[in-house]
Amino acid sequence: MRLAIDTSGVDQALVVLDGRRQLAADDWVRDRTDPPVLVRLDAVVKRAGGKPDDIEGVVAARGPGSFTGLRVGLSLAAGLAYARHIPLYVADSLAILARRATGDPASVALR
Repeated sequence: MRLAIDTSGVDQALVVLDGRRQLAADDWVRDRTDPPVLVRLDAVVKRAGGKPDDIEGVVAARGPGSFTGLRVGLSLAAGLAYARHIPLYVADSLAILARRATGDPASVALR
């Protein structure tokens, strides 16, 4: 079971994966009244049929994004990886967005 964390922007997400198969996900728009990310993490892992100790690897979005959002996601990922002695990976948020884009690649020219 692997965990993907993206808290880099207003739209945030936690995704639990088994290989390429998504087991569970939680996505939300950041708000000051939200429950803590650790509460969401516990809930999404339980929905995936596991527990936090079952996480074997973590990937976190490294931005660009808001400083606080990045700090939350990267700290959570680093803490999990360090405490559990599991691999930690980072992913570029813009590269992920570009890969999801549909249509033909475009060129931009500035004058």
